[in-house]
Amino acid sequence: VMGAGAGQVLLKSAGLVPSGRVVLAGLGPLLYLVAAQYLRAGVAIAALLETTPRGNRWPAAAHLPAFLASDYYAKGRRLLAEVRRRVRWVGLVETLRAEGSDRLEAVAFGRAGERETIPADLLLLHQGVVPNVNLAMAAGCAHEWDEAQLCFVPVVDAWGESSLPGIAIAGDGAGIGGAGSAEHRGRLAALAAAHALGRLSSARRDWEAPRHRRALARALRGRGFLDRLYRPPDAFRRPSGETIVCRCEELTAATLVETARQGQGSPNQLKAFRRPGMGPCQGRFCGLTVTEMLAEEHGTTPQEVGYYRLRPPVKPLSLAELSALSAPPSATAPEAGP
Repeated sequence: VMGAGAGQVLLKSAGLVPSGRVVLAGLGPLLYLVAAQYLRAGVAIAALLETTPRGNRWPAAAHLPAFLASDYYAKGRRLLAEVRRRVRWVGLVETLRAEGSDRLEAVAFGRAGERETIPADLLLLHQGVVPNVNLAMAAGCAHEWDEAQLCFVPVVDAWGESSLPGIAIAGDGAGIGGAGSAEHRGRLAALAAAHALGRLSSARRDWEAPRHRRALARALRGRGFLDRLYRPPDAFRRPSGETIVCRCEELTAATLVETARQGQGSPNQLKAFRRPGMGPCQGRFCGLTVTEMLAEEHGTTPQEVGYYRLRPPVKPLSLAELSALSAPPSATAPEAGP
């Protein structure tokens, strides 16, 4: 059982494709993109189980005109047609369960009161894309909860400047918008950086910026439709029972809820008692789940609950990598011993 993104990374970085019976489950454009890339690579996909709830359609409809005028529409139609023509597609899936002893053997799912089990060797799961905020949070940049994308995003101004002077955040790290928006956010941040370094006058910066802002607005057109249509259902964001929430420490939803009921109201308090977010991933996989579960348990908001307190290193470093780091210029060599 893997994330769909991990399956895509293996395909792109190492040219690896799965063998056996493959099932994709979840929602969002990336799920269909991975399915299409696998099909083009010769992988047979047993089924695509989509968890998009019917109730998402009405909130998304208000953003449909902008979506129809965007580049997303034509690309999306082609992608859906390519996948659904060649793969068994099941919509409105309400429950998912990976079954097996020491490895995956089957995927059980339920919809409209009916249950079915499909033999499977690999299950790829996906419930959307969120920014990787570990580096920005470790640096101390202010963040706020984005209810549309169900995640924390850094607080930035129109130039990408964060709450800390000298630190700008561009691309999907500042909020999911896609490759096109990432490019133009980066160009705006670059203009601001060049001005701050004295390489660009304020007049030239302000003359260059409008065309990038227009391009950014075009790139983000239709994003509201995707955010609302592919909003993950509560059941898949806030698991219960024996579902593992923290993979690194193998902590289940039931264990974390029981600890939360003992009065642990923040992710950092929970971390002190049960160690979620203290493994190699440093909370990148479980952080948002823990925040939402605590908010639900204590009847408050994710903004009030907050996120893990993050410190460097942002990602695990091997001893070989540490030993290869150059000493800072101010470092002095240790005195020789006797």
